[in-house]
Amino acid sequence: IVKRYFISLAKEGRVRKLNKKPLRPSADELRENPSSRSAKLRGVERL
Repeated sequence: IVKRYFISLAKEGRVRKLNKKPLRPSADELRENPSSRSAKLRGVERL
């Protein structure tokens, strides 16, 4: 849902995507916090 929304905003020129692919938790984070394995961080910058 968020992915599609960010893509549509980027096509309209209202935001700029900060990274091409979502950031995933590191191996250390997964070891300390197993529930983070499904987390994906996406970012945009408002223009």
